[in-house]
Amino acid sequence: MKYGVYSHQRRTSKEKHLGVSPKEVRGLMDTVCTMAITFGILMAYVIGKWCQYEVLAAFCIIPPVIMAVLLPMLAGSPRWLLQVGRQDSALRALQYYRGPDVAVEFGAMHEAVTADLASPLTLAELARPWVYKPFLCTLGAFFLQQFSGIVVMLFYTQDIFATAGTGLSAADSTIVVGAVQVVCVGLATQLTDRLGRRPLMLFSTTVSGVSLVILGCFYHFKRTLGPSFVHAYGWLPLFSLCLYFLGFSVGLSPVPSILLGEILPLRVKSEAASLLIFFYFSCGTLVAKEYTDMMALVGEAGVYWFYASFMAAGFVLVAVFLPETKGKTLEEIQEIFGSRWSEHEGLDD
Repeated sequence: MKYGVYSHQRRTSKEKHLGVSPKEVRGLMDTVCTMAITFGILMAYVIGKWCQYEVLAAFCIIPPVIMAVLLPMLAGSPRWLLQVGRQDSALRALQYYRGPDVAVEFGAMHEAVTADLASPLTLAELARPWVYKPFLCTLGAFFLQQFSGIVVMLFYTQDIFATAGTGLSAADSTIVVGAVQVVCVGLATQLTDRLGRRPLMLFSTTVSGVSLVILGCFYHFKRTLGPSFVHAYGWLPLFSLCLYFLGFSVGLSPVPSILLGEILPLRVKSEAASLLIFFYFSCGTLVAKEYTDMMALVGEAGVYWFYASFMAAGFVLVAVFLPETKGKTLEEIQEIFGSRWSEHEGLDD
């Protein structure tokens, strides 16, 4: 429950401020948030090895307290302020995030919000491409993120190394994996706005899928060949998990949240985001809950190959359906999916 409350707060606040981030650094803003999370996970691994759970829990109280003090100092979302009729506050908020020279951007934002408010959302519009296409793209991205097995990799890292029977202790291996994850997310901060969302998702599904196949092969040959294989290839679980987090951290980790913040139309964003976040945590709960049952049903190798199959399918879906949104304003992104206003203009013509 603590994980869910924290993650919901993180996602809702992050998506709000992704919407006001400059288009050139919107990806960076998300990956910086992810960097903070992975660094916190690493610190928990390190502190948890040598300290009691009470000390670890006390340490984990510090970041939420800092957030509670600092978050009220931030300006609100300019788009939301325009929606509730606070035009002057919206202008000041945009200047707070962008600087004084925002006349052109504020005008475009004001025009888009005014147009949305002038024509309320109807049920028929939910079947329009400008609504369901970005919703399904984001839904698919969150599905791939959870069914990459990330919850299993984070929650059961020590168990994975313990069952592998390798020489390095489970606690030490977990710390190594946590450190690799921090480094890989740091790499992602440099790549998201340079290479774009789509290439990183393709890379991420490929590398994560390959690493899961390798991990599954290790457990398969451990069962069939016995201790001699473990003695010769005991380094494979650590290698495959490090490779997994390399792939996951540069694409599957940051990109779904970026899509949630930037491709959903403003007029349906609150409702759509709530549904997507519910779906995200439902998938995570399902993956975590069924892990041990799946292990008993298909074995360790079968579990990791199962997740790898989703990565293979995800590669195809990303290649076919996910558009590139790097460097585009939120209004330009809506045009990619066929905004409601372009539809109306076509009818007028």
